[in-house]
Amino acid sequence: MHVRAQAEGLAPRRFQAWVRIDTPQELLYYRDGGILVYVLRQLMQREHAVPLEVEQGSAESFPASDPPSY
Repeated sequence: MHVRAQAEGLAPRRFQAWVRIDTPQELLYYRDGGILVYVLRQLMQREHAVPLEVEQGSAESFPASDPPSY
């Protein structure tokens, strides 16, 4: 994959990059064009949206490193 990067006011730089896919889920994201596109497609495919109930809590009870448990 070739990448073109340009900082404001500087000439563009081009370089070759390798894509690393570690899990089958990451492969799905890659094939769909990224995680955002993947999630949006999944939401659009649902016939009925189910509201999620999230418990109220403090910041300490929901650290960023732990996944949410819906």
